[in-house]
Amino acid sequence: MLISGANFAFKRHVFERIGGYHVTAFSADQYDISTRLSRQGKVLLDRSLIAVTSARRVKKPFLRILRDVFKNIAMVTGWVLQYINQFFRHLYRSPLFFRSVKNTLPIFGLVGILFWGYASPSSQLFGKVYFEGEGESKTISLTFDDGPNPEYTPEILAILDKYGIKATFFVVGKNVETYPELTREILERGHILGNHSYSHDANHALSDFGAKDMLRCAETICKYTGVTPCLYRPPYGKRSPWELAAANEMNVTTVSWGYAVEGKSLAETDNAISKILDKSGPGCILLFHDGYGIDANSLQSDCQLTIKVLDSLISNLLQQGYKFVTLPELLGLDAYS
Repeated sequence: MLISGANFAFKRHVFERIGGYHVTAFSADQYDISTRLSRQGKVLLDRSLIAVTSARRVKKPFLRILRDVFKNIAMVTGWVLQYINQFFRHLYRSPLFFRSVKNTLPIFGLVGILFWGYASPSSQLFGKVYFEGEGESKTISLTFDDGPNPEYTPEILAILDKYGIKATFFVVGKNVETYPELTREILERGHILGNHSYSHDANHALSDFGAKDMLRCAETICKYTGVTPCLYRPPYGKRSPWELAAANEMNVTTVSWGYAVEGKSLAETDNAISKILDKSGPGCILLFHDGYGIDANSLQSDCQLTIKVLDSLISNLLQQGYKFVTLPELLGLDAYS
């Protein structure tokens, strides 16, 4: 029961029985006391009783009211911190706490290692994954994920043609079905097609769905272009032991990247180029996007910043003496089976 207002009466011996005031209670006095009193007996409401109070408690200068507000906030904050401190001191002294930590830490450590193997582009925990070349010469490979996209892929192709550069495009099967002519154009211009799954599902690697999705994408690319890629880049770079094993059975090589050029990092062109140049080196595999999964009409699929940065980046790297090659050239692998 909640009594609205602080004017209520109770017998002293009952009040003492419930422990009196709880100075550490976070609720209002009337709520805390009435709740505990209700466990000792009935709480009666007599509407005929009227309490006449003075307004002196609320008729105060504004600055004094403000001071009281901050004083009360500080008091409540102190109680909260004191309660937290007492809780952790009690927990720290408990033998059960140390046993729990001792038993739990290895589990958390194992989960962290497995997640690193699952999501890190450079992890070799579950099997061989290429993320860079040998680095013996100043060569760099440009790769583009999530296409083809009719708005951005042609612009990227035009920039690459301007410099006579060949790149690797990891295409999504559904997008290939939607834009088969654009997919063939990528191939006809001398670029390499790679497998980037059929549906671009974020959780593809958690079950055998990932292997089936990879195979479906390979079949789709072959249907519309006549080639079957030997290179596979998992969506979001996620992979599992069973998906890598399936790729090996299909004679497909899994490739990730050395540095991902993300949309948010491209907001300031000059800073973005400087950062990419710092991260790039001999044998580096750069990841760009010419789409966003199978979504072509969202803010995430906007690749204008990529278009804006790409031309200047290529020019800078060429001035530094770098040569651009496709992934099969960089890694010494077959492009198609």
